[in-house]
Amino acid sequence: HKVFSYSVFHVLMEGVGLKARKKLNLTEGQLEHPRNAAKLFLAFLIEKSGKKLERHFPLNEHYEDFATMYNGKFWPKFNPDYPLRLKNFHEQALKLIKA
Repeated sequence: HKVFSYSVFHVLMEGVGLKARKKLNLTEGQLEHPRNAAKLFLAFLIEKSGKKLERHFPLNEHYEDFATMYNGKFWPKFNPDYPLRLKNFHEQALKLIKA
């Protein structure tokens, strides 16, 4: 890709990432703020999923579907452990929230 990501979530500023940013009316610089970065990531997921979030959430029931939506259909070739890593990160996040 010859485009940049301006947030901690690594949403590229092309295609659905750019569309999501424009719908939020945010500049690239505003994406450096964590709140705006989170807004962009959620908007990106909505755009990327074709507004069919039930295919990917709740996350703990759809790790592989989420991996395909987020990374494309070739993720198993390049990153076969992605769903397991996603599961581990998700469980760690839930523990932090409950703490």
